[in-house]
Amino acid sequence: MREPSEPEISTPKPGGISPTLTGLLGVVAGLILGLVLGIVTSSNSKITAGSPTMLKPIVIETTVNGQRIRVVGKPMGDVSGSSRYSIGNQNAKITMTEFADFKCGYCRQFATQTLKQIKTEFIDSGKIRFVYRDMITVGGNEALRAASAAACVFEAGSTQYWDFHSLLYGAAHDSWASLTGLTLDNKLVEIAGGVGANAGSVKTCLTAQKYLSQVQIDNQLGADLELGGTPAFVVGGYFFSGALPLEAWREVFKALGVA
Repeated sequence: MREPSEPEISTPKPGGISPTLTGLLGVVAGLILGLVLGIVTSSNSKITAGSPTMLKPIVIETTVNGQRIRVVGKPMGDVSGSSRYSIGNQNAKITMTEFADFKCGYCRQFATQTLKQIKTEFIDSGKIRFVYRDMITVGGNEALRAASAAACVFEAGSTQYWDFHSLLYGAAHDSWASLTGLTLDNKLVEIAGGVGANAGSVKTCLTAQKYLSQVQIDNQLGADLELGGTPAFVVGGYFFSGALPLEAWREVFKALGVA
C-alpha cells in the first residue's frame, strides 16, 4: 500500500506520487467520469457537482498558493460505520471519515495543520462530524502498535484518546516514531500516562493485544474499499485521496452544502 502526495503543484516528495502527475490524473479521471456518469457544471465553472443519490462525481477546481488544482471525489457511500473515534455533532450534515496511519507523513501533515483548521471552522460549529479509522500503509508493525495503544487509551475516555492522537502525530511524534519492540511499547505507555490514561492499564491492554482485531478490521475495510494509500477520506459519501489543502476542503464542503 502507498502513501499518496498532496494534490498541489510543487516538487514531488519522497514516498508519494508526483503532485504534477496527481493533477494530470485528476483531470483525466474527471473527464472520464464526466463522460461515463454525466456531470452537472455550476455556472461559474469553479465547482462541478453531482448528487450522491445519482452516483455522480464531484470535481473541485480551486487555487492554492497561486496554482490551479483539480480534485475529483468518487461516489462511495457512508463508511463511518461503528468506528469509536469521532468528534463533532453526531447529526451533522456531513461526516468526514479519515483512514490514516500514525507513521504516514502526509497523515501527520493533515493532523497537525489542516484538521486543526477544519475543527475550528466546521467541526466545533456543528457542521461536520469527523471520524478516524486506522489504516496501516507505511508504518508496519510500529504503526499497528501505535493504533493499538490509542485504542487502549480510548478506554480512559474520548478526550484522552484525541489528546493521545494529537501527540502521536504532533509534539511526541519524534519520540516514538523511530522506536521498535518493547522500547516502543514503553514510550507509548508513557505518552498515554501523560494524557490522563492509567499507564498500567494501557500497558496491560497493549501487551494483551486487546484491540488488535479492531485495528485490523479498520485496516481490512480500507483494503476492501481499495482506498490505496493514506491519508484517504470519505466525505459526505465521496472518496478523496491525499492530504488536500484547506482551500480544497472548503470547496468540497461547499459543494456538499456546508459553508
